[in-house]
Amino acid sequence: MIQRVKMDALHDWAFGVTGIKTVWMNQRAPRPPNPYCALEIIAGPNKVGGDNLRQEAGGQLMVSGMRYYTLSVNTYGNNANELAHDLITSLEMPSVQEQLRKADIAIVEHSDIRVLDQLLETDQEGRAQFDFRFATSLNKIDDGTGWIEHVALTDEEQSSTTVVNP
Repeated sequence: MIQRVKMDALHDWAFGVTGIKTVWMNQRAPRPPNPYCALEIIAGPNKVGGDNLRQEAGGQLMVSGMRYYTLSVNTYGNNANELAHDLITSLEMPSVQEQLRKADIAIVEHSDIRVLDQLLETDQEGRAQFDFRFATSLNKIDDGTGWIEHVALTDEEQSSTTVVNP
């Protein structure tokens, strides 16, 4: 599950660029009136490469590595395509990259915009959609491990025990 701080940063990015109501997709929630932007994590966390293990103070193990997520961005309204274009363009701006980086989000790539206008009841609804993949780090402490303070080796033939301190 993605952390709330990352979700907030993605929401703030979309709202800051478009200035329209921005929501996380929820099938059970009513649709807001147009125009609006809807976000949904559609893939992830997907492990990238291998994880690193390191021992922290107190003998705890820290697992760290890279994870990819894919965010689906949908814009609705008469200018849906323009809004999606503004969002994609913003991903190239250093100020936006820095804003997302503060939440440990690094932009990897984005798809092209797909125009998905559709007839909704009796009106044509403008809709555009694109996905973008981002990387984030995983840093998790494994609470189940601790220090090995000493090892006792027993020689059953000699009936002796040797204690080894690392």
